[in-house]
Amino acid sequence: MRQKLTLLILALITSVGAWATDVTVIKNTEAATTYGSLSETTFTTNAASGMAGVTIDGIIGTTATNFSYGACLGVTSSASGTITMTAPSGYKITGYSLIARSNTSSVSYTLTPSAGGSAVTTTTGGVTLTASSLNAQTASFTYSAASANSFYIPSMTITILSASANIINVTYELYESDGTTLVNSVVKEQEENSAVEVPSSLTAATYYDYATEGTIGTSDCTIKVTRTLKSGYVISLDGFSNSKCYNIRNNRGTWAVGSGATVVNSTVELNLAFSASDTKQQFAFITYEGNVYLYSVGEGKFAYVDGTKLSLTADVTSDVEASPITFQSSTNATYKFSEPIIVTVGGKMYGVSTGKTPDVFQYDNHPEDGGNCAYIIEAGSFDATAALALLEEYFHPSYTVTYIVKDGSGNVLFTSDPIATTNGTNITTLPAEYQRPAFYTYNTVDVTISASGNTNVEFTATPKADAPVKFTADTSNPYYYNLSIRSKYLVYNSEATGQVTLQEESEPFNADASWAFIGNPYAFKLINKTKGTSDFLTYTSVVVPRHANNNIQFVSSVNFVDQYWTIDTNTSGIVFRMKANTSIYFHHDSGNNFLRTCSVTEWSAVHNDAGSTIVASTDEDVLIALHTAMASLTYGSALGQFSATGYTAAEAATIISTVGTDIENSTTANYATDYANLQALSAATSLNIPSAGFYRIQGNTSGKYLAAGMASNSKFAMTDATDATTIFYYDGTKLTNLSSGMCNGTTGSDWAWVVGTSASTVTFHDGKTNGGYGIQTSNAYFYDNGDGSNSADRGTDVNMSSGNTRYRSWSLTEITSLPVTVSNAGYATLYAPVALTIPSGVHAYYIGSLTSTEATLTEITGTIPAETAVILQASAGTYNFDITTAEAFSGTNKLAGQTAAFSVSEDDVTNKAYYTLQQNVAGDAVGLFPKTAAGSIAGFKAYLPAANFPSAGVKGFTFVFGDDDATAIKTIDNGLQTTDNAIYNVAGQRISKMQKGINIVNGKKVLK
Repeated sequence: MRQKLTLLILALITSVGAWATDVTVIKNTEAATTYGSLSETTFTTNAASGMAGVTIDGIIGTTATNFSYGACLGVTSSASGTITMTAPSGYKITGYSLIARSNTSSVSYTLTPSAGGSAVTTTTGGVTLTASSLNAQTASFTYSAASANSFYIPSMTITILSASANIINVTYELYESDGTTLVNSVVKEQEENSAVEVPSSLTAATYYDYATEGTIGTSDCTIKVTRTLKSGYVISLDGFSNSKCYNIRNNRGTWAVGSGATVVNSTVELNLAFSASDTKQQFAFITYEGNVYLYSVGEGKFAYVDGTKLSLTADVTSDVEASPITFQSSTNATYKFSEPIIVTVGGKMYGVSTGKTPDVFQYDNHPEDGGNCAYIIEAGSFDATAALALLEEYFHPSYTVTYIVKDGSGNVLFTSDPIATTNGTNITTLPAEYQRPAFYTYNTVDVTISASGNTNVEFTATPKADAPVKFTADTSNPYYYNLSIRSKYLVYNSEATGQVTLQEESEPFNADASWAFIGNPYAFKLINKTKGTSDFLTYTSVVVPRHANNNIQFVSSVNFVDQYWTIDTNTSGIVFRMKANTSIYFHHDSGNNFLRTCSVTEWSAVHNDAGSTIVASTDEDVLIALHTAMASLTYGSALGQFSATGYTAAEAATIISTVGTDIENSTTANYATDYANLQALSAATSLNIPSAGFYRIQGNTSGKYLAAGMASNSKFAMTDATDATTIFYYDGTKLTNLSSGMCNGTTGSDWAWVVGTSASTVTFHDGKTNGGYGIQTSNAYFYDNGDGSNSADRGTDVNMSSGNTRYRSWSLTEITSLPVTVSNAGYATLYAPVALTIPSGVHAYYIGSLTSTEATLTEITGTIPAETAVILQASAGTYNFDITTAEAFSGTNKLAGQTAAFSVSEDDVTNKAYYTLQQNVAGDAVGLFPKTAAGSIAGFKAYLPAANFPSAGVKGFTFVFGDDDATAIKTIDNGLQTTDNAIYNVAGQRISKMQKGINIVNGKKVLK
């Protein structure tokens, strides 16, 4: 199918009324002239040119609208076809060349048929073009574009000659100025006696001058082309000299690379400048010890890799290292560096990316292109003496400093190795790696390095009063400590392979667990009281695999050879490292019960943690810590208090008080006994766990109470209220809210308040927070968000044992009185698992008997027994029912109840299975009527199950009170009978007609 072709150009709109692509026609080898334009499907010529007979047709397509540049003939979909070019009568087409560009790959390529006339095919980006033969009036080429790989042609050149013209082959050869052949036999068809036309492919290197030898006659001939490097360009490795300086001109544009004057973080960035004569645009390539370094003449600094940029060192003697540079050819290596070279610094290729602001000479990880290439142009002579001196000073410094640490008596504690420095360095403080800040403070000095060689700089270390441990110079009077690591204690064991084991509990006042530090934090020996003062704890070797053995062992003083420990500068605690072999660290792997050593690489990558941190405590420290913990506990039977099996509260208090007195009076003779007594009491002590009962649950993080319902974030609600919504009944397995009767449970992966059948088991734990509880349910733990959301969430058992106390710091308050609200109707129902004292003004009733026509209400006075469902009658208000004890209910009660809410199904509604306290249909009486919608019946409420009826079909019951009954006998009238004018006396007996006194008609009292 042929399509209309519309053409688009970059900046030219022709006079033919359509956008077009220029076509250049060369006639009789004259200079190229634009004779017309491709428009629609043919070539339109300029009549004045005399070439009106030239046509080009066969190109079809649609307008290309989304190219990044240029106007073109374009095919924007899968297409194929033939383009035909026809010369005027008497002429022939001797050559043509077109530039095509694939839309997809954005790669340009040129199609030129061979001089001999044979076909030539080229394919790029899914587009294939094939040129046919030449030297005829008609020439053509075919194209094929795959789907989504269309193409366009921005320009085309056609060469035509008279049909009678004589064509010869001209061979062009390229030579170096020294006679070296570079390119041979580039053949071009030209008309006899025409001018020399050197192919552009031979003159692409712009920094050469080119000269030709020979002329074109009437037969095939050869033209010799010789190139000569332009003055100042350096293109070979051996062309660089320390005595020269150069301009570096990037191949992307004409700017020169220069240092400029921008200073960033004490370095000077290389950026693009315009003046090649400025010394800041001049660089030297300094060869030193087999490497080449880039040196800025104007700045007097060397280049180095600064992140993604190429920068200059503030000073070659600083911590920033000058980076060696290398050179690569950007094209064919046969030419040495006959194309622009690539500069690589520090192993990274640097260049200029277009569009950067500001333009800087930066790291470019893209394939080689113009931004990675540079011309090196000689700018003048250069004296490299100062540059070489800087490199010499940097790589072979002649200044060193040795740091010496002494105690207050002038004894040397530590001497460093000589450290390389530079002339003029000012020293005021001891370097951090040589300090032991947990043990000493250090003075300051003011020393300036001014002479070559080594300079000793001395510091005085003053011991800290609060140092983690005390050191002694010898073993005559050591201070002994308990040492723990990952909460396990080092204990000497004569039967152990390494003679040191780890155990969970400390053993104060036991020589096996007593250790002393002999020496100072820079170099010390570790002794054990049982093992004796002539044996020192050290290491044998690094064991591989590392879990295979305990390689921390003792060595006798006879065999001791510089196996001191030193305190590492790790700020998290005391870290032991071998002094003589600084790559050996003292370590305990989690889960193992032995010590080992590890290499510095392994330690830095994996074990720089609690397994390498030593905690030291004296026997007295351990006793005081245990006493402090025990003294903070309150012994008693209440919630939040502690009980000790085998001890009364008074006995526990006596033990704690006695130990406190001994500590206060420093009665060290009693310490061992005191510790044993405290240990025994601690082992017997546990937090009082709540039994079944009513509680408020308060989060110690927010101070708010767990409440019925959900917060706005769909978590359990928390509030400041102290009403029924924050009272929960714990039956030993679940929590049930007093106000709603809903239990804790889950919905999917979230917690929710649910009916009792979906409740989750609840367990209270000692939260290890001095009286605080952890609350576990559904394999997770309640926690107080404490973030202002008024909500509680859940976390894992890992959270429970973590340092975050919001997971394990709940307070429980026992509730002794239950609030019950009576509505304006004057009635309520109640069911409780505990006995309750009836408050003044409230009457409580149960249904003792039930017939098809009536139910008898029997009043309970004084106390409602536990698990007894009742109907309450009182004035509207909230009444507090004190929890008490009473005998169980022994009569018959047709009412039922339970603590937790339960579900009511649609079938239950249809079958009238449950009667609850409601107003009747007429809305003017209160009674027990069937539940009319599926859902649930709340907990802690009474209801009347239909199963307790003697017959089915009861519509409901209304309350009837006899005004003339001094004993206030109450009955419930069957609601079925209140709508047919039935008459009852005050005893509830049906009568045929009204009698004198009070009668009950349709559930209403009528006086006759």
